[in-house]
Amino acid sequence: MNKRINERKIAIIGPYPPPYGGISVHIQRVLNYLDEKKYDYDFYLENRAEKNSSSTYKFYGFKKLLSLFKLLFKKYCLIHHHSPDWKTRVILSLYGILGKTVYLHIHGASLKDTIQNGGIKSFLTCKLLRFANIIADNKDIAQLAQKYSPKSLTIIDAFLPPLYNEKVYKDFITKYGGILKDKNYVISMVGWFVYYENVDLYGFDIALDALRRFKKEVDKDVLFLVSINGVRSEELHQKINNYIAKNNLNNNVYFLYEEMPEIWPIYIVSNVFIRPTCTDGSALSVKEAMWFETPVIASDCIPRPEGVILFKNRSGNELFKRIMQIYYSNKGVNNFENKINKVKDKKLQYKLFNDIYQI
Repeated sequence: MNKRINERKIAIIGPYPPPYGGISVHIQRVLNYLDEKKYDYDFYLENRAEKNSSSTYKFYGFKKLLSLFKLLFKKYCLIHHHSPDWKTRVILSLYGILGKTVYLHIHGASLKDTIQNGGIKSFLTCKLLRFANIIADNKDIAQLAQKYSPKSLTIIDAFLPPLYNEKVYKDFITKYGGILKDKNYVISMVGWFVYYENVDLYGFDIALDALRRFKKEVDKDVLFLVSINGVRSEELHQKINNYIAKNNLNNNVYFLYEEMPEIWPIYIVSNVFIRPTCTDGSALSVKEAMWFETPVIASDCIPRPEGVILFKNRSGNELFKRIMQIYYSNKGVNNFENKINKVKDKKLQYKLFNDIYQI
C-alpha cells in the first residue's frame, strides 16, 4: 500500500456526481487531487451516487446516524462539510463545542436562506456558528457569516479546475467522436430541465432559437452539445424536444444524459460554451470552460468572471449576436491540441489545499 502523506485523516461530507452540480463536481475535483497526492481522507457520501472506495461511507438514510457517531468518535484532524443541510450544520457545530475542528463550507445562498426563513433552524444556526470555522465561496457570504463570530472565516472560490487526464479525454472521443464528425462548429452548454418562476432556468429555449438562426444563416453543420444534469420538469423537457423536432434540428442537437467520469472534454471539443441562465450561482461550468481556453458567452443576470462575453438576460437575439461575434473572431477554428497543451502547462495553487488541508 502506498504511504499517505498525512498522519491523521480528514473527513469530507457532501454529494458526489452524478448529478453534476456545482458542489458535487467541486468535491469530485478535491477527492481526485487528494488521491493523486496520496492524502488520507474519509468521504461521507450524502447522495446515492456510486463512489466505490473503502474510505467512503453512506451519509443518508439510517446510515447517516451511524456516520454521525463515527464523525464524533473518530480522531479526524478536521471535518469539512459542504452540504446546505442546516440540521447537519447544527450537529457539526455542536461537535465543535466538544473539541472537533469543524469547517462548514457555505456554497451559494444556503446560509442566507436558512437565516431569513426564521424559526428554530435560524436560531440554532446563528447561535452555534461561533463553534465552527467557516469557508465562504465569496465576499457576500463571508460578510453574512462574520456577523455570527465563527472561529475562523476564510474566503475560497469553489472553482477547482480538473486535472487533465489523457485516458478520460480519449475515452470521450472514442464514445462521442461520431457525433462530432462532419460538424463544423460546436456550441456547448450544461443544465437542468427546470423552471424558475415560470421561466426556463437554463435557457434552453433561447439557446435553441440562436441555434436555429445559426443553422439557417451561417452553417447547417453546427452542433449543440449539452450535458444534461437532470429533468426536474418533464413539461419543459417535452416542450424543448418538440421545438427541436418542429424546427428540424434533430441532427444538430445532442443531449448527453449518460453518466460521465468528467464533463470537461466537452469544453475541449467546443468552439464556444454558453450559459444562458435567467439567474445563477457561482456557475462553475463557466470557469471550467475558461480554464480549458474555450470562449464563454453568458447572460448578464449576475456579475460574471472577467473575460466572459455578456448578453442581455433572456434575449435570444443578443445571444445569437454574441455567438456570431465569436464565430467571426476565430473563423470557427477549434484547435483541440492547442487547448490541451495550454491546460497541461497551467499550475494549480488552491487555498483550500494550502491553508486548510496543509498540503
